[in-house]
Amino acid sequence: MSEEFVKYLLQILNVNSISDVRVYLLGNVIILAKDREDILSVFRAIGEPPYVPMDKVKDLWSRKPSISIIENDKYIDIIVSDLVSLEQAYLIANLICSRLMNYMPFILEKIDVITTFRSSEDGGIFQRFQVICKISKINPEDANICKKKIIEIIEKL
Repeated sequence: MSEEFVKYLLQILNVNSISDVRVYLLGNVIILAKDREDILSVFRAIGEPPYVPMDKVKDLWSRKPSISIIENDKYIDIIVSDLVSLEQAYLIANLICSRLMNYMPFILEKIDVITTFRSSEDGGIFQRFQVICKISKINPEDANICKKKIIEIIEKL
C-alpha cells in the first residue's frame, strides 16, 4: 500500500496507526473498522430492518376509508376507497342505498362495489375494494344533498 493511501485510511477511520485498524473478511469483501463497536453498528444497520412504531401500526389497521369526489357538468362521482374488506364495501353500499333510496334512480343513479385483484412481484395477490356512487346533476340541489349525505355516512364509520 502506498503511504498516501495509508494516511488517508487512518484519517477516515480516525486512528493513529495501521495496527489500530481491524480487518473483517466476508467472502470476497473486506471491511475495515476502528473498533468492534463500529463493525457491530454496521452489521445492525445491514441486518436489522427498519421498524415502524406500534402506534403507527395501530393507525394503519384502524384507518378510515378515503373519499374522492370527481365533478363535471353532468355528474358527481364519489369514490370510497381504502376499504379493508368486501364486507365493509357491501355495508357502505347498503347504507348509502337504504338511506338515499328516495333519490334513486334519477339523482343517485348507481352504486358500484368494485373488487380489484392485482398480483405482486413476489407472487402474492393484492385485493382492493371500492364503492363508487354516481350522482346526476339533473337537479343540482338534490345532487348536493346526496353528496353531503354520502360523505356523512362515510365519515361516521
